Amino acid sequence: IDDIMKMSNIPIGNEKYRELPGFTKKNHKNKEVELSEELLTNVKVLQMRSVYDKKRFYKKNDIKPSKDIQIGRVVDSPADFYSSRLPKKSRKKTLVDELLSDAMFKKEIKKAYVKIVNEKKTNPVKYKRWKKKMNK
Repeated sequence: IDDIMKMSNIPIGNEKYRELPGFTKKNHKNKEVELSEELLTNVKVLQMRSVYDKKRFYKKNDIKPSKDIQIGRVVDSPADFYSSRLPKKSRKKTLVDELLSDAMFKKEIKKAYVKIVNEKKTNPVKYKRWKKKMNK
């Protein structure tokens, strides 16, 4: 038992704490993250999620992306039924690649694009008002 107790020493200065000190600003070292083009496009796609998910309402996102971006991986829960998960063949590296490989997404985007082009041809004044409203 004495051998085990020798290995379990509490670091000096932490005796008064019941638990180790948590995250504070002075403990956090600001690391400048290099924002690659791929990462920036993924952030922009996440901000424009109202475009590719028409059935849900998302607030307008006026906030610029922060420089403190973390990348993670979504792990499927073993509790989920296997048919509700995305198959490994259709998984892609990024969200943009996944959306571009989705046939339903392509179809909806193409339909929206054709609608905008047709409206631009038939009613240019209404299109200009719409464009002005969207740029606000």
